[in-house]
Amino acid sequence: MNTHDALHAVLEGEVPDAARALDADDQTALAALISQSRQRQQRQLREALEDALGYVPGILRGTVRKVLFPQ
Repeated sequence: MNTHDALHAVLEGEVPDAARALDADDQTALAALISQSRQRQQRQLREALEDALGYVPGILRGTVRKVLFPQ
């Protein structure tokens, strides 16, 4: 997989002209940064949802957790 393909996969779509104009090393770095950012965002969202469960009555938490975090 070349760097353009990696960036295309991370962006899940068309690579903007500005990103395409970057050299291979910068495209690789950009793809890594985007991937890391998405992972961090997912982790923070999960933590926020877990914190929000504290406001759900205890008897309902298991059911709500299953809805929010399906396996």
